[in-house]
Order: sequence, then structure tokens, then C-alpha cells
Amino acid sequence: PICMAVLKEGKWQVFFHYGQVTRSHSQREALNFSAYFGGTDITHDPGTVGYGSPLHRGYYTRALSHNVPLVNGEGQESHHPGELVAFSASPSRVAAAQPKYRANAKASRELAIEGDTLIDVAKVETLKGPARLGLALHLQGKVRLPAGFRSDGEFATKRPAEFKYWRETAVRTYRDRAEFDVDYGKGVVMRVTVAVPGEFKVWHGSAPDAPPRRREAFFLELEQPAREATFTTTFAPVGR
Repeated sequence: PICMAVLKEGKWQVFFHYGQVTRSHSQREALNFSAYFGGTDITHDPGTVGYGSPLHRGYYTRALSHNVPLVNGEGQESHHPGELVAFSASPSRVAAAQPKYRANAKASRELAIEGDTLIDVAKVETLKGPARLGLALHLQGKVRLPAGFRSDGEFATKRPAEFKYWRETAVRTYRDRAEFDVDYGKGVVMRVTVAVPGEFKVWHGSAPDAPPRRREAFFLELEQPAREATFTTTFAPVGR
């Protein structure tokens, strides 16, 4: 059994997977979410492949395949039901926590719909000193990547093994916020803004989606190790 919540307001529909009761079929996906805007798939869970494929344990069940906060490139450790902290149908808002996200970290996420905007606040905090704190975000549209990104052939170096499955990775350093327009076709363009205090790096790449497809994705990480981080991501339709 899994612990989920659903938000629906206006054109937005959001599915929030905040925990799992049993180990059976569990993945490292606590605090993952999927979102749709009208008939447009903004971001989704790709599922997995056949259990005999190395991609099953090597990528699709791992944290990097999901929209989750990361500690030294890792997400949830084992499984835990988590805690539903708050839920409101109107205004549309849900918050949940994973106090046992990892042996050395706790995490939480709040999702809210305000008008045409989806707001995501993901927090991660270490319990045993500073660590490299980050966030993975997958998109089903085409990112209009701004200038300043440079190719990074060392993306997977000294990171968990699943990082090797991303291709064409490029990186750029930002301070306080990064903003991207993402074209989903049929006139739908989303402005995706990620804010976190201080300097952080953003990697853009091609990540495995439901096979054989691939999708564009971002990996964010603070420039310096820290004890805590709050990543605020907004999705707002352009021209509405």
C-alpha cells in the first residue's frame, strides 16, 4: 500500500506520493509528485521496466528517476509511510513529511495550487553535518534552455551509479533563482522557476522516461555542502 494525496483546482491535477506502508514493490520515491495542466502532461512517474533489466534496480527504482530532494545524490532510504501534515481541498494544498527519509536526513514537501500556478516547496535537512543537497525535476516538455550552459562530461563522476544513465548533460551556476520556459506543444508553455538561497548549480540533460522514450530533466545542487535547503519551484502558464 502507498500513501498518496490528490489536488485538483482549475486546470491543475497533482498526484503526490508521500510514503509507502510496506517494502513490497517499493522504490526510492517518497515525496515524488506528478502533475497535469488540463490535458497536458507536465511531469509524470515513468514506472519501471521488467524486473530482469538492470535498469529496474539501476535507475527506475532509484531517486534520480523521480521528482525528489536528494542528499549526496540519494533520496529515500528503505521505505516509510511518512506523515500527512496538512490537506485542504479549497484552497488546494497538501503537505507531508518524511522524518526518516535517510539515516542522516529528514525531508518534507508542500504542494499548493494558487490560481493558474502550481507551487512546490521541498525541504531537506541533514542530521549529521553538512552534505551535498539537491533536487531532481523531470519535464515532459521541451526546455528553452538559456545561454550560459556548458557541457559537463563529469556529471556522473563520484555520484551514485544511476547518474550514468543521463545523456547530453550541461551545467550552469545560478544565484537565488533559475527560470526556464518549457514548451509542451499545442500552445502550452510553462515558466518553471526554482528558487533556493545562495549559489547553486543546475544540470540539464536527457533522462530515461518510460522506455523507449526519454525526457528532459534538471538536477540542482547547492554550490557548497549544507545542513538544510529549501527548494521552491513554481509552474506558471505563460501568457495566461
